[in-house]
Parts: sequence; C-alpha cells; structure tokens
Amino acid sequence: MKVVKEKKIKQKKTGKEGTGKVRRTWKRSNDKVRDVLHSVAFLSPSVTGVAVFFILPFLVVVYSSVRRLVYSFSGPVTGLCSSIQSMYSFT
Repeated sequence: MKVVKEKKIKQKKTGKEGTGKVRRTWKRSNDKVRDVLHSVAFLSPSVTGVAVFFILPFLVVVYSSVRRLVYSFSGPVTGLCSSIQSMYSFT
C-alpha cells in the first residue's frame, strides 16, 4: 500500500492579506443596513396610518381652536370678565 503525500500548495501573495476580515466586516455591516431598511419598509405603513388618522386630525382641531380664540379677542380686553365674554360670544 502506497502512502500518498499531499503536497502543500503555496498561495500566491497578492498583497491583500487580511481582506477576509474586512470582507466579513463589510458583509456584516451590509446585513445590518439591509435589516434596518427592511424594518423601515414594514414599519412605514403603520407610521403613515397613525399620522393620517391620529396626528393630523389632532393638529387640525388644535389649529381650529387656537384660530377661534385668536380671532375672538379682536376687541379691547380689560380683564377676566371681558375675556370670558369674548371667548363665548359667537358673533
């Protein structure tokens, strides 16, 4: 029985020692970026729905209330009684 000796093949040096570690780090960071982009893609419809059906109507109500209060103080304000009257006057 013959024993076959394995020859070690020397790899040629290309001047890129350690590129495996860099590539692994680059791939890992790309995976993180992809994961974040996938998360944003799945989360964006929910955020859009909350903005359209909760935040936007809330801001419209606040704007309407403030606008009504600002325009109700068009006359001279002399005290608390006058301000209360102007707030509840609808003319």
